[in-house]
Amino acid sequence: MAQKVLAALAAKFGDAIEHTESQHGDEIAVVARDRLVEVVTWLKDDPAMAFDAPVFVTCIDLFDLRRPDANGRLVEVLREPQDGRAADVPRFEVCYQLRSSQHRHRIRLKVRVPENDPRVPRTESEQMVARVQKNGTPVWYLMAADEGHGFAKRDNVDYYQWAALLRSLSGYEAFRRRFPSLRPLDVADFVVLDGDFPRSLRFAVDRMAQALARVGSARADSPSARAVSELSELLAKSDGSALFEAGLHEFLQRFLAGISDLHGALQREYFEAHLGDAACAT
Repeated sequence: MAQKVLAALAAKFGDAIEHTESQHGDEIAVVARDRLVEVVTWLKDDPAMAFDAPVFVTCIDLFDLRRPDANGRLVEVLREPQDGRAADVPRFEVCYQLRSSQHRHRIRLKVRVPENDPRVPRTESEQMVARVQKNGTPVWYLMAADEGHGFAKRDNVDYYQWAALLRSLSGYEAFRRRFPSLRPLDVADFVVLDGDFPRSLRFAVDRMAQALARVGSARADSPSARAVSELSELLAKSDGSALFEAGLHEFLQRFLAGISDLHGALQREYFEAHLGDAACAT
């Protein structure tokens, strides 16, 4: 049955199917990179194909591929055009294994990509997003225009990590409403110093100070009151630029040390002072 799929692909897409073969029980079609989305969309939507189950995607590195020359000697293949000679084969092959649960046939697609531009269309990720959205589940989909599967470039990795931080704090949408672009300086200012963002450090310290004042039993010079005051002063003396100039990691270490001091002061003033040697209820 899969042989008929290869024949149908060749008839439908012509030169976009660069090569077909059968190997170890699998039918394989090599697809032109710029036609991949068109080909897989047809394989999924055409009733006679109905490839509804992507099984896996992987990449083969043909790093040490050798082929026999005219004299039968094994020689390394040429990766890039050189001295007027065309390249033998690109270094990488991205492989997609597809299966039809209706027709019970399978096919493997390969896309050959060169070492200097190892990207393929974002077919698989878009299919997964569409499937999850179809089930009514919200999806956060982040795509870099200059990369394929995964992020390797430093700028893209940084963007993803800062965006993931905002998402973990349920603050991504609120941040983007205020800032037109995602800059690390703005993100740090937002999650550390913004008094209106409920997940920021400043918001948390302000609410701790209010809660301590409402308790009413702590003196202004008590250890817990001083600890909260020191945290407030630490935040008041900082701005987005200063956080990075002095070191964000160092700032957070100082803040955590202040939180630890506050915890100890609250324990001594509000728990040990009233419980004495009595055991806590369990």
